[in-house]
Amino acid sequence: MHGCDKRCSHHLRSVTGDAGKVLSSHRRRFRETFLPASCVRFNNRSAPACHIRPLAERVVAIVAFLLIALPAIAWNDTGHETVAEIAWQNLSQSRRDKISTLLLQHPHYRLLLATNVPSHVDTNEWVFLKAATWPDMVRPTRGTNHAKPAFITAYHHADWHYTNAPYIAPADLGTVLPPGQPEGKILEALSANQAIVNDKTQPATNRAVALCWLLHLIGDIHQPLHCVARFSAEFPDGDRGGNLEAIRPLTSAVVLHAWWDDLLGTGVSYKTIHDHATNLVQDPDLARSQLKELRHKKYSGWAAESIAAARTNAYLEGQLNFVKIPGGDLNNVVDAAVPPLNPGYEINATTLARRRTSLAGRRLADVLKNLF
Repeated sequence: MHGCDKRCSHHLRSVTGDAGKVLSSHRRRFRETFLPASCVRFNNRSAPACHIRPLAERVVAIVAFLLIALPAIAWNDTGHETVAEIAWQNLSQSRRDKISTLLLQHPHYRLLLATNVPSHVDTNEWVFLKAATWPDMVRPTRGTNHAKPAFITAYHHADWHYTNAPYIAPADLGTVLPPGQPEGKILEALSANQAIVNDKTQPATNRAVALCWLLHLIGDIHQPLHCVARFSAEFPDGDRGGNLEAIRPLTSAVVLHAWWDDLLGTGVSYKTIHDHATNLVQDPDLARSQLKELRHKKYSGWAAESIAAARTNAYLEGQLNFVKIPGGDLNNVVDAAVPPLNPGYEINATTLARRRTSLAGRRLADVLKNLF
């Protein structure tokens, strides 16, 4: 299992039990804090919510607040939304309209997608960006006494986000045997969800959910550490895509996988995402004509690119400075015990992340053009 599940547990708070129990156990606090002056934005319109909606819709709004009005988490939300924005900029208006019409049928459209829409942003574009992060929103919380309600987590599939193709550094060859079958089902999930979106006989709700997974997983498969696990004498069961390795880029130790997730930054305002995407689209070094990898049309080819990048750019062919994270908990790592990050590593990694993000955005657009 890769790192977003663990990282989500540090950043997301959730509601306890089903929505009815939430309202019952916190009725007074909700009334005093949220209900008297609450207004909820849907489709760029504001309406006083607390006096006109039935109880069920009030609960939905409260759950939405608890899930959305929190620090962004998890590439992370910045990376996924940048991929989606690149794709959006490369789609015709007619295709955007068809995609938006389908997303209207998503079971969490008002709860998780069309919420907190800035007044200056087109609702359809905002929903498209949030759809790319929705599979992370439905992850169950871990390491907490609280749990998201089942109508949120029912859509979670932990092993869809990655594949653990085994990587053995040259110095470790012959010292360890990786498993015969890699963990993770991202390749199968991509193909299955694309087929569902393309199947007009499927219920629109199912197609909308599958579309969100497609938007998200095309981003995931371009993050190198979502496609490999390092095996060695130190990691006989694998390092879970860098989640068991600590590096020290500055003064503090960080998890290798999480560091790669955050390479594009952590800002999630619309302006930040739009500027990121526009910068990448307008970079002459990242023009379509310069992205030779675009000749690879199959998901397996995209994964192979990430595996190669992980070997050379993430693990440095076994020369990366790191320490093993005892028990998988970064709190067990003493910063001073982690050697400084290899010279030039961050610059090279950032350059690669920009290229992988550009490829993901353009490929996502190409896939959507064939579906809509």
